[in-house]
Amino acid sequence: MSQPQRKQRASEAYRFSVAYPASWWSVDLHPAVRDAEIRKRLLDGMSDRDQARHAGDIREAVRAARKWATACYEQGALQFFGFFDVVDDIPLTALTMVLRYVVPEDEELDLSELMVGFAMHNAGVPLGKGTAANRTEILDLPNAGPAGRFTAIHEVETEGLETTRFSVMNTIVPLAGTRETLIVTSLTPNVDFADPFLALFEQIHDTLALEKVTADA
Repeated sequence: MSQPQRKQRASEAYRFSVAYPASWWSVDLHPAVRDAEIRKRLLDGMSDRDQARHAGDIREAVRAARKWATACYEQGALQFFGFFDVVDDIPLTALTMVLRYVVPEDEELDLSELMVGFAMHNAGVPLGKGTAANRTEILDLPNAGPAGRFTAIHEVETEGLETTRFSVMNTIVPLAGTRETLIVTSLTPNVDFADPFLALFEQIHDTLALEKVTADA
């Protein structure tokens, strides 16, 4: 695991940092630069031979990463990291994004109540049931405090394409003294390798660190 990235402001009251493996890359989400950056970062370190051999997989990975980056930008994501590699001719892809969510005044702030809702949803989803890919829990992060975490396998229908399944991990951290939460979301379309990816996602999410912003910061 690499050293934590530069701290970024999560709200007016907090800054955060997350540590990623050295093989993961980040891009500027601004529309003017993100598409070119995604392709450049994704191809970094790949030989011309591998690029030609896996051209189809690369096109699909670039397309998917651009789609998620666009969605993240539209949702005001604070951070976006990605991973792509080809191992034994199998393309491996994963993304992690950090978002801030302001809980509406008419919604419950209690973390336990929030996680009950996710647990009930997971209970009605047969995909991954009884495995690490379908789990809901409350935990205490070493440098961020109380958090809720849930994993699930989602089916996404894309126009003109077959239904795609993603293994997803979400970690929700309330920002004490505010109505805001920080949400760290990681996903991979490599559902057949969900267990090792979820273990990696857990390592990444557990590095989340919060820092209270002082008045003179």
